[in-house]
Amino acid sequence: MRKGFSFIICCILTVLLSSCSAAKTAPPQTVRFFCDFVATYGDLQLEGTVERLSVGTLTLSLSTPQSLSGMQLSWDGEKTTVAYRGRTYTMPSKLPQTAAVRLIAETLDDACKRSADGTWAKDGATFTGVVGDYGYRLQSDATSGTLLSLEVPDAAFSVRFFNTKTVS
Repeated sequence: MRKGFSFIICCILTVLLSSCSAAKTAPPQTVRFFCDFVATYGDLQLEGTVERLSVGTLTLSLSTPQSLSGMQLSWDGEKTTVAYRGRTYTMPSKLPQTAAVRLIAETLDDACKRSADGTWAKDGATFTGVVGDYGYRLQSDATSGTLLSLEVPDAAFSVRFFNTKTVS
């Protein structure tokens, strides 16, 4: 009887100790970063950088297509400011929900609130949700939490993120 009890205790301790040493999966890094991106938006290919310093804000700087190279779009949750060729224009009304800068910002805001709701896998974490009328799927690296991709199928929008740097 005593040997059986000792065996059960050893098994329980082994399971507990092995689960403590398991690698932790990082939540997605949805704020305080900048990175490069490549996006497909319908038939349009966009490339450039993303900067996100706080929840509710996002800045896209475009390098592709050539006709938009140098354009910067900043979203603060309510309005958009466009800077291009030395001119700055603040849009008088809220952007449509399908605007690239707004889609990225709002999905990252949503994922930030629900970062524990992801599906974890060896190669990363996947978060799904709905923002307005659009469902999304966000993937991040399992170890660092850096963003890998975002898909918003109903808006014909997808983004790959790379060269991510954290902002202190």
